[in-house]
Amino acid sequence: MQFSWNAVLPKLEDTSKFIVTKEDVAWLGSLTFILIALLSPLAGILAEHIGPRRLLVTAMFPVAGVWLLKAYGPCLWLLYLGRALLGVSATVVYTVLHPLIAELCPARIRGLALVLPEIFGCVGMLLSYLLAYFLSWEAATAVSAAPFVPLSFMLLLVPESPYWLVRKKKIDAAEKSLRFLWGRDANVDRELEAIRSTTISEQNKVKNQIKKLRKRHNAIPVVLTISLLILKELGGRGPTFTYSVYMIRYSGVQLDAFYCTIFIGVARLASTCVSACISDVVGRRPLLVASTLVCAVSEGVAGTFLTLEAEGPTWVPLASVIVFAIGYGLGLGPISWVYIGELLPTPVRYLGSAMAIFGGFLTYFVLNLVFLNMTSSPGLEFTLLLFGGANLTIALLVLFFIPETAGRTLHDMDKAFVSNRRQQGRHNSTFEIDIIPSVADRARKFEDSLFNMMLTRHQSVRSVRQSARSVRQSVLLSVSVRHVSKVSRCASSVSQSARSVCPCVSLPVCSPFCASVCPFCASVCPFCVNQSVRQSARSVWRQNQSARSVQGLVLPLVISGSQPELRMASAALAADVTMHKETLQQLKEGHEQMGQRMQELERQFVEVERRMEEQNQQMVEERRQSAERHEQLLKMVG
Repeated sequence: MQFSWNAVLPKLEDTSKFIVTKEDVAWLGSLTFILIALLSPLAGILAEHIGPRRLLVTAMFPVAGVWLLKAYGPCLWLLYLGRALLGVSATVVYTVLHPLIAELCPARIRGLALVLPEIFGCVGMLLSYLLAYFLSWEAATAVSAAPFVPLSFMLLLVPESPYWLVRKKKIDAAEKSLRFLWGRDANVDRELEAIRSTTISEQNKVKNQIKKLRKRHNAIPVVLTISLLILKELGGRGPTFTYSVYMIRYSGVQLDAFYCTIFIGVARLASTCVSACISDVVGRRPLLVASTLVCAVSEGVAGTFLTLEAEGPTWVPLASVIVFAIGYGLGLGPISWVYIGELLPTPVRYLGSAMAIFGGFLTYFVLNLVFLNMTSSPGLEFTLLLFGGANLTIALLVLFFIPETAGRTLHDMDKAFVSNRRQQGRHNSTFEIDIIPSVADRARKFEDSLFNMMLTRHQSVRSVRQSARSVRQSVLLSVSVRHVSKVSRCASSVSQSARSVCPCVSLPVCSPFCASVCPFCASVCPFCVNQSVRQSARSVWRQNQSARSVQGLVLPLVISGSQPELRMASAALAADVTMHKETLQQLKEGHEQMGQRMQELERQFVEVERRMEEQNQQMVEERRQSAERHEQLLKMVG
C-alpha cells in the first residue's frame, strides 16, 4: 500500500487544505523510492548491530500513526514528513524482511514464506486502487493505516534470527528461537551446529563483512542478486505498472483507468498465488525463466504492434500488459525477492541485501523519471523492445549462472559458489572462472599437498601410538605370565618341602586327645608342635597360589628358625619379587622415554604446521600481487 498510494495523488490537486502543485505530486510519488535507494545500506548495517527482528519491529510500530499524520496533517510539509517516514520504514522492510524470513523458515516451506510478502503487496495494491476510486484522498489514506495496527503487534511474536544470535554468541537464545519455530520437542542440535559452522562472531562488524565480500564465493552471489534486481527494473516493471493506463491509451484503447488497473492487479495477484503454491515443487529457476520469457514475449509483441502501426485489434496492447502482469507475478516478481533471502551467503546476507535493494530501487527511480521522455524521443515501441531484451538477459543469467535453491538449506547454499575442485562431491551447479589460472592452480596444488602431508603425519603419529600401546600390553602380559608361573613353582616347592619334613608317617600320635592336624598331608599330627608354627603352616596351605601371601608367610617361618628348605624357598621367592620390581622399573623408564619421543614428535608436527602456514600466507600474498598485476594489465589494455 506504500507504493500504490500514488493512485490517490491526482486527487491531491483538488484538496482545499493546502495548495498542491504538479511538482509536489511528482516529489511525493518519488520520495519513497529515493529514500529506499539511499538508506538501504544504513538499514543493512543497523540490522547487524541491533538485530533484524528488533529493527523490523521498531520500524513498523509508528507506521499506523504516520498514515494518520498524512491524512489529517494541516500542512503540506507534514505530508512530506509522513511520506519520508514511510520511506524509512519501507527501507527497513525491503532490506531486512526477506533475509529474516529465509533464516527463520525451514527449507521445505521457505519458498512459500518468501512469496507471501509479494502476495500481500498485490492485495494492498488492489485495496489502494479501490480506496482511491471510491473515497477521498484523506479517507483513503486514513483507512490505509488499519492493517498496520495488528501487523505491528503480530511482529512481537516473531523470534529473533538464530543466525544473528549465534553471531552475537547467544547460543542459548538461538536454541530457544529454533525450538520456538520447530517445536519444543524437536531436535535442533544438528541445525544449530550447521549454523555455528557457517557463522562466526566477527561477522557482526561491517568491516569484516566487507572483507568477506571480497572473497569470490561470497561476491559472486551478491553480484548476481544485484544484477537480477537491476535487470528486473530495466525489464519495465515500474513503468508498466505505473503508466499502464498511459500506454494503453497511447495505443488507442479507450478504457476507464480504474478497470485497467483492476484487471492488471487481479492478473498479477492470481499468478503470484500460483507461484507461491508451486515454487517449492517446480523450483525457482524454471519459474523465473518461464516468467521472464513470458514478459519478454508480451513486451516484444506490444512493441512490434506499435512499430508496424498495423490496423489490428485494439485489445492487443491491453492483452500484452495483462500477460506481462501474469508473467511478472508468476516468477519475476516473487522469485527475485526469494533469491535475496536464499542466494545471498550467510556472512554477507544483510549487507548484500542492502546493496541489492540500493541498486534495484535506484534503477526504478531513474527509469520512472526518464520513461515519459523515452516514449517521446525513441518512442514507446522501441522502449518496450528494450524492456523485452532486458527480460531475455535475465533468462540467460538464470540459466547459466544462478543455481537452484528450492529444497536446499542455507548451509548448502553457502557452498553453492565454492569451486568444484575444492569440494569432494561435485554438487555445485555453477562454475567458477579463474581470473589467474596459473596462480589458482598453484594454490590448489599447494592446498592438496598440505592436506596430504597433514594426513600422513596424523596417520604416522596414530600408528606410533598404537604400536606403543600394543608393546606395552605385550610386555605387561609377558611379565604377568612369567610372574604367575614363577610364583606357582615357588609355592609348589614350598609345599613339597613342608611335606618332606612331615613326621606323620614315622612317628606315633602323642596322645589320644591330640586334635592337631597336619596342614600338608591332612592327617593327625604325631606330636604337638609349637602353636605359632602350626598357624603359619596352615596359612601357607590356604594361600599357596598367591605370591605375596606366600612371601608374607614364609618369611616369619624363616625368622622363627624353621627348616632350611623353607629358607631356600623364601629366598627364591624374594629374588623373583625383586626381579619383577626391576622389570617394572625398566618398563616405566621405557614408557617415559616413549612419552618424551611422542612429545618430540608433537613439537616437530607443530613446527611443520607453522612452516606450512607461513608458506600458505606467502602463497596468498603472491596471489594477491598477481591479481593486482593482472588488474593493472587489464587497465593498460583497456
